[in-house]
Amino acid sequence: MSRSEPFHQHLYHWYLEHERTEELLQLQTHFIEAFLRNLSKTVPQYRDLLWRWYLGHNQYAKAAKVQYHIAVQEPNLTIQERIDMLGLASANAQAASAEYERASCLPIGE
Repeated sequence: MSRSEPFHQHLYHWYLEHERTEELLQLQTHFIEAFLRNLSKTVPQYRDLLWRWYLGHNQYAKAAKVQYHIAVQEPNLTIQERIDMLGLASANAQAASAEYERASCLPIGE
């Protein structure tokens, strides 16, 4: 795939315009993380895409951090939405911790 950032941004926008969000979240390209980070800050309807992308790529700690940030700083969430988002952040933080513990238990060289 191209290493041109403008090409990638155009491609990502195409996915969004054609309601192919799930396919977008499966991409693992050079520019997708930064694109989703910027998008989540500027377009409220897409605020969940970054943490969903992290989850899809088993980056639980990063997902938890984004979810916590949304729960604490997003002005338009209801109390229930904040509670739900904090619950997701907690679950992903625990998953990240469990993953770290499993990795630290492996013998050196595995």
